[in-house]
Amino acid sequence: MDIPLTEPTEFFPGDTLAWKRQDLSNDYPASDGWILTYYFRGPEGKFDIIASADGDDFSVSVPPAITTTYKSGDYIWSSKVGLGTDVYSVDNGACTVKVDLATKGAGYDPRSHVKKVLDALEAALVKKASKDQLETDIDGVSIKRMSPDELRAWRKEYKAEYQKELNADKKKNGKKSGDRIRVRFT
Repeated sequence: MDIPLTEPTEFFPGDTLAWKRQDLSNDYPASDGWILTYYFRGPEGKFDIIASADGDDFSVSVPPAITTTYKSGDYIWSSKVGLGTDVYSVDNGACTVKVDLATKGAGYDPRSHVKKVLDALEAALVKKASKDQLETDIDGVSIKRMSPDELRAWRKEYKAEYQKELNADKKKNGKKSGDRIRVRFT
């Protein structure tokens, strides 16, 4: 298996995580004692990874027992090299720790909060909402206490938010989002 030469943009907890950095060897050769450290930070948590020396290059390998502890979510990362008292930032990026379905039970619901609320609002409007859906709270008011006009207004707002999520996912996956950019020349 070929080891990637760049940091991952996504991975699953419980998988082996590996990559190499060969582009730093001219300025920061690992064989001279430079240490490369990655700092991952996100709303769900944080983790750090220290690369190993591989000749003049750096190699990262994180075993499944460690990646299993990483919480799913979106993270930003930065990397720094250090030798003695010298520390230099060398790179940064973003990474998504995906949901490992192997660890989820039968009741796992992958929908976002926005999609769950939108589905509850739509079910309430057609009088097919479950008890849990009717108990869904928006701005301190449960759906079951909302008038039809309030339900429609909230549905419009949540539908727009859900469309933003869908467009962001399309962009992330390299597809056209459908967003329109309007330009006016005067």
